[in-house]
Amino acid sequence: MKHNALFLFLMACTAIFILTACELDDLISPNTKKVSGTWEYGGGQHENSFRNFHYEFDLLSNDDTLSISLATTQTDGAIWIYDPLGQQIYRNWGRRTFDVHLDNLNSGAYYIVVGTSARGEAGTFELEVSGNISDLRNIPGTTLMLSDDWHTNGGGNSYPESPRNHVYTVEVLKNNSAIDVVQTSDDTDVALWVFNTLNQEIYRNWGSRSIYTVEEADAGTYTIVAGTTSRGVLEADYTLDVNGEIANLTRIPSQDTMVAGNITNSPGRNLNAPTNVSYAFDVTANNTAFDVILSSADYDVALWVLDPLNNVIYSNWGSRSLFTVETSNIGTYKIVCGTSSTGDSGAFKMSLVGYYNNFRRL
Repeated sequence: MKHNALFLFLMACTAIFILTACELDDLISPNTKKVSGTWEYGGGQHENSFRNFHYEFDLLSNDDTLSISLATTQTDGAIWIYDPLGQQIYRNWGRRTFDVHLDNLNSGAYYIVVGTSARGEAGTFELEVSGNISDLRNIPGTTLMLSDDWHTNGGGNSYPESPRNHVYTVEVLKNNSAIDVVQTSDDTDVALWVFNTLNQEIYRNWGSRSIYTVEEADAGTYTIVAGTTSRGVLEADYTLDVNGEIANLTRIPSQDTMVAGNITNSPGRNLNAPTNVSYAFDVTANNTAFDVILSSADYDVALWVLDPLNNVIYSNWGSRSLFTVETSNIGTYKIVCGTSSTGDSGAFKMSLVGYYNNFRRL
């Protein structure tokens, strides 16, 4: 009986030890969190681009470890890891698999960016994080896309202020963020400008069918100008694709007027010549611009532009086509169309694009 009792006691102790060991093992074993995703157009080496995937999680204890693995398909991946102070503690790219082990870490919020090794790549990924951690929190970006075309000549890369280039605004929603802008056209080389909340130019480029930039950004309104590399581009389509922690991508509409006229037996280059044809229009916003083109197949034209005080702010002649881009404020401006030489006769065309109303012939 004593032997049986001892045996039963030992068996009970063994069961308690096994149960306790299992519970302890469950207690000290790290949590493993898994997420997966798909890149349709990866951000590449721009870790701040939200075309890459951004995650945050909490490490719950000090002097701890993390094990992180990333596996990609269809394209090589990239990974960046940041500590609670925002310092980068790991980065790598150019592979399909990554296994990272980090020791002696402090508690706090950690940040992981999972991207494509090359810009614009498509593919899928699986991310696994093990440690004494919270759930992985995805920090999503938004992609907003608009398509349009330059109806009456693009403004060209030398004139970002020209309203023949198209002006957009977009709201960045958070500080310490980023804005990722892509402009493409199948028809012509494009030009792209980005201005910050203070209307300071932070990016410009041109000369390609596709241009992009990734810029650091704080909360506020940013301005994007989608233009052409060259002037004189007609009916060219384009797409503007903006990504980030953003909202409300909106084009600022401009007015576009085309008129035709005739001049007969001109006395030549003279602002006050009775054969000149004059127009007026009312600019509706300060710190804007308007773009005028005067052309004729029959003679060399002469062009004058007058401000609200009737001062001549532009004059030129001696070519079949002339243009000017003028900055403007609220008020009435005038355009005078004439010829360069005595005796000229024939038709002309005048195109005006800007922010105005009440266009009329005088």
